[in-house]
Amino acid sequence: MDFIIICVFVSYIRWYVDLSTVDIRCLVACCIAAFVGVAISFYGQFHFDGLLGSTFANLYNGFFGSPASIFSLAIAISVLLIDLKMPHFSSRFVNAIAKLCFATYLISDYGPIQSWLWSSLFPFTRVGVGLGILQVLFVPTVVFAICLMLEGLRKLLGGFIIRFIGPCDLLNKALS
Repeated sequence: MDFIIICVFVSYIRWYVDLSTVDIRCLVACCIAAFVGVAISFYGQFHFDGLLGSTFANLYNGFFGSPASIFSLAIAISVLLIDLKMPHFSSRFVNAIAKLCFATYLISDYGPIQSWLWSSLFPFTRVGVGLGILQVLFVPTVVFAICLMLEGLRKLLGGFIIRFIGPCDLLNKALS
């Protein structure tokens, strides 16, 4: 269902939105407001007790718990429209980083890996009051860097095997 919602929004934007009427400052403000909303609801659930804490927890889980939530869509649509408004840009470095980031997403979003990372290894239920912001910024950054290194190693190893063994030889060896 989330995919259908996102697909409908993106299709509507691509077909019906006149990009000349889109104001980039408004989009950046929407993106920042969504990030602030996520941060406030995330920290509010741990730093307030009772009704206020549970309200923040429900807000965070309800509005950020799915890819088609209000916070996620506000960020994604803002970034999409900003990207559509920008002039065409192409860079081999940026494309290489984008490929690595997509592979990192695929590595870290795999169900068992995601469960192991965020439920067992780095549960954010133990976020401390003093270093909470550092934990929330540092841990995903380190996980991202490790996933980038794994993907880079996979690409190097794949390139090495294909260069020296050859794709046809490798396929013949695998089939025999």
